[in-house]
Amino acid sequence: MPPAPPPDTPVSDATANENPVLPHTATAGAARAHASFQVVIDLATDPEDPAAALAQIIALMQAMLADVGRFVPAAMQQTATDQVQAVADSL
Repeated sequence: MPPAPPPDTPVSDATANENPVLPHTATAGAARAHASFQVVIDLATDPEDPAAALAQIIALMQAMLADVGRFVPAAMQQTATDQVQAVADSL
């Protein structure tokens, strides 16, 4: 019998002073990506140091690519890239 999949809810080890950790699932990856979009918007709209903000944005997006990329089938990547590029081109 295969092992049970990890839960889609934050995991806690009952240590009161620690934040719960999201599991390594596609849903949790999407949640982290969603949160990263807001951080990027915040950094981009009110940077005290534009160069530092850009460096943080690039580093965050690289981390999110690695995180979410674990759940993206290679066959879907080009189609998704094309769709996102179309949106970017329309802005």
